[in-house]
Amino acid sequence: MKQEKASGGLRRFFRRYLVTGVGILLLFILANVLMLGTLSSVIYGRMSDGADAPVDALAACVSGKAGDYTVDEPAFAALAGENGGDLPWAMLLDADGVVAWSWRAPAEVLHPYTAAEIANFSRWYLADYPVVVRVMDGGGLLVLAFDKNRVARVGLSNLYTFQSLQAMLVGGAAVFAINLLLAAGLFWYSLRRMERGVAPLVAGVERLAQGQPAHLPETGDFAPAHAALNRASSQLARRDAARAEWIGGISHDVRTPLAVILGYAATLEDDPALPAAARTQAGAIRAQAERLRTLMEDLNLTSKLEYSMQPLRLRYLDPAELARGVVTDFLNAGLPEGFTLDFSAEGPADTMEGDPALLARALENLIRNSIRHNPGGCAITVAVVRGTDGCRFTVADDGVGMPAEARAKVQAADFGPLYGMAGGAAHGFGLRLVAGIVRAHGGKLELKEAVPTGLQVSFSIPRGAPRE
Repeated sequence: MKQEKASGGLRRFFRRYLVTGVGILLLFILANVLMLGTLSSVIYGRMSDGADAPVDALAACVSGKAGDYTVDEPAFAALAGENGGDLPWAMLLDADGVVAWSWRAPAEVLHPYTAAEIANFSRWYLADYPVVVRVMDGGGLLVLAFDKNRVARVGLSNLYTFQSLQAMLVGGAAVFAINLLLAAGLFWYSLRRMERGVAPLVAGVERLAQGQPAHLPETGDFAPAHAALNRASSQLARRDAARAEWIGGISHDVRTPLAVILGYAATLEDDPALPAAARTQAGAIRAQAERLRTLMEDLNLTSKLEYSMQPLRLRYLDPAELARGVVTDFLNAGLPEGFTLDFSAEGPADTMEGDPALLARALENLIRNSIRHNPGGCAITVAVVRGTDGCRFTVADDGVGMPAEARAKVQAADFGPLYGMAGGAAHGFGLRLVAGIVRAHGGKLELKEAVPTGLQVSFSIPRGAPRE
């Protein structure tokens, strides 16, 4: 039912988006119709100023039939604008193309015309003058010339003044520019409307992907989807809390029987009355029990770090002294046969802010990883490089190393069983804890292949606020 509501909300949103798109298209068409209508009226008004002479009235001034035409010249001159009017000249051709009458016509046009010449200038120009012709009774042809400095022919039959042509060009460019602006504005509005609807949903999904809670307002077109995402966030939060509580409970419940096992195993290991083989077996039980205790502590700490339940006990510390203390503890406890552990420090002696217990735990886990995954032995080096902006811890070995695919997974925080050694545990759990500690300090973890062989794990911790 909830899924149907969410999908119904999505359908409703896209239906509204479609209706809005159609409305925007209609608005765009209406705006273009209004602009083109306005432009046409302006052009027509400019055209009528000089290219719309009273042709019918002028033709009415001519009477008679083939070869016997009479022209009312006073009326013709008045209509044509004799005193500097719009028609520079006119002439009348008979059916044979001979000039039967002319008014102010230049000498260059006063000659007989063939049918081909008549067809040519009637659709174009005559002596650079745009002309209009009117067929008279009896086959005669009235030729009206327009001012070549003010009127131009466009196409075969359209005459426009230069002003109207200028209006067409400027108006066309203006319509094109307005269309671009209008299209860009409508597109931006549509995009912003879509973004306003989808952005909160995308942000909520991204927060869930990062392991953070998401709470979206259950309003708007995507209200059902927002509600579904809020429910998913609540369910994940409850699941994570239950998981952390379960891990903490298991760690607590195992602690007491594990302490009993360790106590009895240590007693049996130190009992001289037992055979050597039995004491060796008791020692193996104690070692594995200690390892189990460490694993349970790591599991509990990793869970707390992952769900931000482990508070950082920050204080100013000397990173070199911290790392040197971890190395000293391993050397004092004794390294397995075939292993060496060295320490180096670089940079000016200075302090940094951090949780000493967690940082020491990270170094311990990295050293244990090198020991656990190199049963044949290796040389381990712990290095500290102090700088003005923080400190870089590095644990490197010359052992079997780590596959590139596994290193890439760790870098991408894609943990899980990465790879295993014969008879050993898989890489990944210890590194998960290290990554959680580094992330809690706002640092960066980096894994790369050591030269010529082995693995180098480094993590950088920012210096933090300076100590007063």
